[in-house]
Amino acid sequence: MQRDGDGPTASIQVVDHGVGIPGDQLQRVFEMFTRIERAAPAENDGLGIGLALSLQLAKLHGGTLTAASEGEGKGATFTLSLPAPVTVPEDVTAASAETSVKAPPPAVELLKGLRIVVVEDNEDAADTMSEWLVHLGHDVQVARTGPDGVALVLEQRPDVVFCDIGLPGMDGVDVCRDIVRGMQVPPVMIALTGWGREADRRRTMEAGFQHHLVKPVAPEKLRTVLQSVERSARSE
Repeated sequence: MQRDGDGPTASIQVVDHGVGIPGDQLQRVFEMFTRIERAAPAENDGLGIGLALSLQLAKLHGGTLTAASEGEGKGATFTLSLPAPVTVPEDVTAASAETSVKAPPPAVELLKGLRIVVVEDNEDAADTMSEWLVHLGHDVQVARTGPDGVALVLEQRPDVVFCDIGLPGMDGVDVCRDIVRGMQVPPVMIALTGWGREADRRRTMEAGFQHHLVKPVAPEKLRTVLQSVERSARSE
């Protein structure tokens, strides 16, 4: 355990002796959907979600998560630091303890109360996003195909729908059109896609999407959109 200006902290280090991280990409590893560019492709680069989610969870608890590496092929070290609990002697009264013990930094404000459907055929991406949204305090359900997504939304009538565009069989644009046609008051439709040209944005907006987010999407961007939705819901 360490002590700094903000009080004691507990740190855990995870040392990976694997492929390492190029120095010019260390700052990118915590961005949502980021994949490291390497000289030689790795067998499994993942989806670029895990570290971004881990950083957000650390922040929610008033902590930090950092990465260090000497370069590609030289492994990496990840350090998680969290505010440590302070033990108060038994003979200290509750009143004096309250004034003498410094509280840990406040966690990031949790959003609460939104009903969300995620329509995503990539199982890992859908499950990870769902876990992140649930941790923020939302009620989340997942559909793996376009038709299942339409049916789930029409049945559950959520507040928000995150919908991938490149779905097999029935793409996200058709999913959005069917939802908008099938509901008197459609949910807030958010397109999550790797396509970001002006023509792509125009196509999703014409279908009924209110937001077009291009992967990789920073967690703070997702949080900002959800905060906007939540404020609108509370004002109604």
